[in-house]
Amino acid sequence: MSPVVTHFISSYLLLPILTVILAVVACIIAKKNQMLNNKKLIFYVLLNGILLGLPGLTGFLNYNFMPYAYLLLSFIYLIIGFYTQSLQLKYLTGGKKSLSFRFTFFLSLVVMLLGCGLFSLIFNLTNELQYGIWASTCLFPFLFPLLYRKAVACYFDIPIEIYKTWQYSDEYDSDDFRINMERITVADLEIFRNVTDLSSERITGKVSEDSVFGQWFQRMIDDCNRKSPNTPIVYRDDNGKYYEWIFYIKPSFFKRRIYIDPDETFAHNNLKRGCVIIAKRVISEYSSDNEF
Repeated sequence: MSPVVTHFISSYLLLPILTVILAVVACIIAKKNQMLNNKKLIFYVLLNGILLGLPGLTGFLNYNFMPYAYLLLSFIYLIIGFYTQSLQLKYLTGGKKSLSFRFTFFLSLVVMLLGCGLFSLIFNLTNELQYGIWASTCLFPFLFPLLYRKAVACYFDIPIEIYKTWQYSDEYDSDDFRINMERITVADLEIFRNVTDLSSERITGKVSEDSVFGQWFQRMIDDCNRKSPNTPIVYRDDNGKYYEWIFYIKPSFFKRRIYIDPDETFAHNNLKRGCVIIAKRVISEYSSDNEF
């Protein structure tokens, strides 16, 4: 294929062809979901595509287009993208029902690609440098608001983690706690001795894999308080009520917390040597938000 034909296809035909293909897909989705009639859809796509493509006239700026005009247009398209989301809902459905994300994304993508195609065509006709396709990438921020809203919606759809809390028990005597020497290991515990402490302290204790976590933790509290009576681990509030606790490990910065069931053994919680167990006092009603 000759360079002339290749340049013609890449500069003038590629984006229009992609736009037509995606427009057909959007029409099929709309028809399948009975969202709107094809006339309204076609008018909406053409009108918005033309409006997005008209700034291609900035090609007259020639060498002055980059970077200031490019950045300014990117910001303008970002603002347009925000307003387009509410416009789609109002114009295409009359505000009576919501549009699916899949349909909205395809529709916005078609409008953007049509705008890119027209922008590139007009830009190449008015600019001797002929880099319309690259210049048309300033339209990409048009999609950012839609993707941002979807990301926020997905974030709030994530269910709140459910975990057990633990309280110090007067009924359990930690002196009865025994360690199976055949399965002995060590565990590191990160804890604030008092709710007013600014920094945590790491304590290492012996334990066996078949030890119940809650019983081991109570034994750790009692042992630490006997050894350091002046700086005890506080497990009651000022009213004498027992604090509730949660426990978790966080393998790395990029991995989520793994919560520990205090009623199960170390083996059941899959706690290995070397992992750091974090203990937090919580307020039960808002345990996911109030840790200290």
